[in-house]
Amino acid sequence: GYTDGWSLTDKGRRLRTIYSELDFLVSEAVGDGLFDGLSVPDFVALASLFVFEPRGDAESGEWPAGPVGERGRAVLALWKQLVADERRAKLSETRQPEWGFASIAHGWARGLSLEDLFDDDQLAAGDFVRTIRQLLDLIRQLRDTFPALAEVAGDAVGTIDHGVVSAGGIA
Repeated sequence: GYTDGWSLTDKGRRLRTIYSELDFLVSEAVGDGLFDGLSVPDFVALASLFVFEPRGDAESGEWPAGPVGERGRAVLALWKQLVADERRAKLSETRQPEWGFASIAHGWARGLSLEDLFDDDQLAAGDFVRTIRQLLDLIRQLRDTFPALAEVAGDAVGTIDHGVVSAGGIA
């Protein structure tokens, strides 16, 4: 658990360092090992579930194949359980994680250019930059909070913080 009486457990102290609308879900996903053993592009794609919010009626993008797809489905299963618990407790429900940016994040982490990632009618450049910067914030939090993820998260920061999305050299 996250508490022991009126005190935070180690798990609770780690949760305090995750600043995300889906912070509890992020913490549970890490605790369940869903980020463990992923390549940098897969790690980035999975993390994108927790930051991306589509505009209006935008359709979710295609999910990358392989281990990251399986991990994404596991995150959705965690979310469904969380929402069921929130309903039972009459709490406001956590929004669903969105996979609509995962393929783009995966491609950017693989070194694809913006031209390779976007058609004319897709996500605007400003939306892309904003979402990648939010993703960088979350990945840095994962790097700094969970020692087991420090290496892959550090590599992910170095991989996606470049070009038009460079966040001013914050490491």
